[in-house]
Formats: sequence, C-alpha cells, structure tokens
Amino acid sequence: FLITFGAMIAYLPLLMSYKFVSSPFRIGLVMSCGSLSSAIISANIGRLGRFVPANYMVATAFGLYTIAFGWIIGTHTAWHLLVISGIFGFGQGLNIPNVQTILVGSAPEEVRGLFMAFNSMVILTGITLGPILASLIFNFWGITQIYLFAGVLTLVFMVWIIFYSKDMNI
Repeated sequence: FLITFGAMIAYLPLLMSYKFVSSPFRIGLVMSCGSLSSAIISANIGRLGRFVPANYMVATAFGLYTIAFGWIIGTHTAWHLLVISGIFGFGQGLNIPNVQTILVGSAPEEVRGLFMAFNSMVILTGITLGPILASLIFNFWGITQIYLFAGVLTLVFMVWIIFYSKDMNI
C-alpha cells in the first residue's frame, strides 16, 4: 500500500498531467484500468489457487509491480500507461487476496483477529506514509525517481518473498 498510494494513486495522475498533458478523462481511464484488472484477477483467484501456490502468486504480483514501474520510467506515450495500469492491477489482484489467505492460514485460531487487526494497521500505515514518502522523493529528486524507488523496492520484496516463503512452507 506504500507503493500503491504513493507512486500509483498520488503521483501517476500528476505524471500523466505534466509529462503527457493528459486530460482528466484519460487520467481517469488509466486509473480505472488498474482497478478493473484487479477485480478480474481477484474474482478468479480461487480457480488460480488450485494450480498455483499463494506464495508464488504474491511473488508474481511483486514481479508485475516491478515491470510496471520500470515501464513507467521508460515510456514516452500516455497510452502505454493504460497497459501499465492493467499490469499493476493484475498484481494487486494477485497480491491482496493471497496475503490475506496466508495471514489467516498462518495465524493460530485464538489470535487470528489480532493478526488481521495488525494487517489492517500495516495497510493503513502504508496508505498514510506512501504519499508522504513519494512527495519527499519528488521534492528532492523528481517524479521519475518515485518510480525507480518503487521498482527497486518491489524487486527486493519479490526476491525476499521467493526465498523467505520457502522457509514458511506456504
């Protein structure tokens, strides 16, 4: 949620407005594409889960985030952002339901509510700090560095998930 609310929700419209002189309609269309693709993959996560373990889907989600942020840095056309937003949304659709499933499955029944409350706290912290962190990066280094930071962060998390989830047997 740190990267979602920092790089994507707070700064993608700004990037589109300044770099590509996009209209509000075009910005709304790109932002909606991410939500639509997230909804599509989330609706099918149960079927996909029969064939692919949850930790692989979460690692794949972070790989998709990394691709999306790398492409944002390199794109020279606003219409690419429609596809990029869709890729990011697919990642969200893979990530969020699977993280919740992993948390519920990992938590002992007597403290499951505590695990979920802690998860909500982490989510809200990311929602709060994402735009603040992105604004600091923007003020000191520019808008491109927001996506560079987000891409490196998601790559690190993807690698960490791949190696760490093996120890967790999830």
